[in-house]
Amino acid sequence: MFVTERHHGTWSEPTKLKRPINSDYAELFFDQSKNGTIYFTSNRPEGIGKWDIYFVISNNGKYDKLENIGSPINKLYAWDPCIAPDESYLIFGAGRADGYGQSDLYISFKKNGEWTEPKNLGNKINTKANEFGPFLSPDNKYLFFCRHDDTKGDIYWVDLNIINDYRDK
Repeated sequence: MFVTERHHGTWSEPTKLKRPINSDYAELFFDQSKNGTIYFTSNRPEGIGKWDIYFVISNNGKYDKLENIGSPINKLYAWDPCIAPDESYLIFGAGRADGYGQSDLYISFKKNGEWTEPKNLGNKINTKANEFGPFLSPDNKYLFFCRHDDTKGDIYWVDLNIINDYRDK
């Protein structure tokens, strides 16, 4: 993964992020919370599944300690993390037995510092195709995601209020 900064209307040259973010393995689909914590997917051999979600907390702009987000999110596969700006929920892609297709979008809420059991976002979002790549609009009103059915793909969006259907009351 690389970073670039904008100064006076001009972008700097990309700079490769150092360890522990980059490794000798694949790092994919970066997202960042409002406080600077970075979430991403990697296939590092110390993971729980074949693809896991990791995070690293900003310590005054330095990233020193990488952590696997762990169970119940990481199982066989978990990818494409989309973290709420305040880290109150995480939407991610996964291929699981309760899915509608090849990969679906799931949501987990953070309660008392722990992630809840992920819930499939249901048939209003998930289909027999692959749903992946979730991201939030800058105003936090919409969830965007990709869908590909092995023939064609597109980007879709839904009102983010849909996640309220999945919160434990």
